[in-house]
Amino acid sequence: MGKKSVELITVRRRDLWRQPAWAGAPAGTVEQRYPSKRSLRTTLAFAIDLIVHGGLGFLLAYQVLHRTSPDLFTLILLSVLVFAGFSIVDRIFVQWLCQATVGKFVTALRVVREDTGGRGTLWHFTRDWLLGVFGIFALLLQ
Repeated sequence: MGKKSVELITVRRRDLWRQPAWAGAPAGTVEQRYPSKRSLRTTLAFAIDLIVHGGLGFLLAYQVLHRTSPDLFTLILLSVLVFAGFSIVDRIFVQWLCQATVGKFVTALRVVREDTGGRGTLWHFTRDWLLGVFGIFALLLQ
């Protein structure tokens, strides 16, 4: 018997108050348990996260390299590395601890397991982040 894959979904925080995770609704009934529309909120949360990661990455790289007068390539490279670092911290560790990234918190969204409605594991968030990185590189290399 094969192991079933668990997916993480984004839901509104208010919907979690209505339906506690311990209710144990069967898999495939997620849309009935969390009926609120989420597409605009998810898009806004992604944009906020992108601005936070990119802005902090650029500002930190600029502050580190400010005194050395680096070339443009060094500034861009360090900005990308710091962006990736902030992304890892926010999308894996903060989301694992709080069920939300900074953008999801601002837009009142939470990430829950599709099958139980409970919180995701550290592996779920790490897997999703890595799949996102591989997806970005796949698109860039086309």
